Amino acid sequence: MLRLAAALGAGALQVLSLDPFGFWPAAVIAPAILYVLMRPEREPDAAGASGASRSPSLSQLLRPAAIGLVYGIGLFAAGAHWVYFSLHDFGTGHIASALAATAILVLLCALFYALIGAAFALLHRGFWDPCLFAALWMLAEALRGFLVFPWLDLGHAIGPHSGWLSLVGSTGVSGLLALSGAMAVNWFNWTRPQKRAMAAALIWIWVGGPLLKYVPWSDPSGEPIPVVLIQPNIPQQDKWLKGGATGWASQLIRLSHPYWDQGALVVWPEAAVTVPHEVIGGRMAEILDRYQGAGLLYGTIETEARGSYSILVGAGAAEGLYRKRQRVPFGEYVPLEAVLGDVLEFFGAHQPRILAGAGRQPLLRHRSDAAGGTLLLAPAICYEIAYADLVRADAVRSGAIVTVSNDAWFGDSIGPQQHLQLARVRAIENARPVLRATSDGVSALIAADGRIVARLDKGETNVAAELSDLDAGALVGALVPLSGTTLWQLIGPLPIWLLGLAMVGWSGYQRWFGKS
Repeated sequence: MLRLAAALGAGALQVLSLDPFGFWPAAVIAPAILYVLMRPEREPDAAGASGASRSPSLSQLLRPAAIGLVYGIGLFAAGAHWVYFSLHDFGTGHIASALAATAILVLLCALFYALIGAAFALLHRGFWDPCLFAALWMLAEALRGFLVFPWLDLGHAIGPHSGWLSLVGSTGVSGLLALSGAMAVNWFNWTRPQKRAMAAALIWIWVGGPLLKYVPWSDPSGEPIPVVLIQPNIPQQDKWLKGGATGWASQLIRLSHPYWDQGALVVWPEAAVTVPHEVIGGRMAEILDRYQGAGLLYGTIETEARGSYSILVGAGAAEGLYRKRQRVPFGEYVPLEAVLGDVLEFFGAHQPRILAGAGRQPLLRHRSDAAGGTLLLAPAICYEIAYADLVRADAVRSGAIVTVSNDAWFGDSIGPQQHLQLARVRAIENARPVLRATSDGVSALIAADGRIVARLDKGETNVAAELSDLDAGALVGALVPLSGTTLWQLIGPLPIWLLGLAMVGWSGYQRWFGKS
């Protein structure tokens, strides 16, 4: 029971590595604790010969699997508890359905840490165990992100190690952090030559990270473009009231008018306009025609018989229409719907009908003389910013990333801060500035190195005096388009996954066919 309690606490500790806490050392300490808890009671010797059976018993597999499961529960119960408030306070589900959906999500995510424990017990071989542990961590995170929920990854912590993001992405950084923690706690089990080798590896990780921040992965490709991010602070419970949609659209237009007069690119958040695009799109185009050189990117919905799309649309000097590809589990779709749909229906949960856009779509565009013609913008709506490879595929062709979100669903929880941090991680990976417009915060202008240049916090109001009757904010700044390619953009996640699989395969070979 003590081991399980420690695992639960270690999982919760990992949350402290992320915003709003920002204690990045927790991203090394938490996996180090899990490594200690998962290590077999009888260690292989330094040469790699195991005193235990090559095939562990069922109990030897279940113990570390249970420890991993509890670690995952601690991590996601502490770090993603806001899912419950999103579903209960702002969704259509009552307490039972919101609890059921949240519990299912937490357990599904925790299962991947149980896999780490079982696989580690099956394959461990002594000296190379820290590398095996790191490889399993990377693969489990990648699989969890692909199948369920790409949130709260170890590599999302931003610290002195973050320079590695431009080379290996957040999944690779997760492996480096897990490796650092495991090597640190294994230090006293090693011989002197082994210690020298591992010290060199640790120096390489922790000196290389800060140095890599100085690599100029991208360069300016045009003059600064004036940009304005509108944060309307519309209460979530009022946003979809019948008859109110036109009023909110009028308020957004009024907020943006002074900046369109200056020829700025204005960005409204996700679903800022709740009138369907097929109804309001023509009207928005007419309004922007009055402003020479001004552009607007606004979030709205596009409806059809099967359901609706969440979209980001350009008007005026801004052009294009982008349909959201990655939907929020339980909020916009039900994972494993054939099984879980019936469970949630039993608890009275609402079944979402949000459709997924095509996998490959044209980038958004902004016609700008300052940018040297047309600026290409890589779009990401809300939850999509959590998908590193999805953002990478578009960002490499763009001059900047634009992400819009409706974080009002998160309430006053830590969710919006975590979401902002994901945008910062994507900026570093791709060496691109990020425009982040949200419904009620946190909106931000993010530099290509992940620094927050300017921000509007939750519910912050700062509009001009003539608009003081509006409870809203406007983040004014300049966007410098960048071009260039990071190593991460070139290689993507595949080499990292193959390296992890190779380490797991080699460990398995050594376990069953190596010398005893």
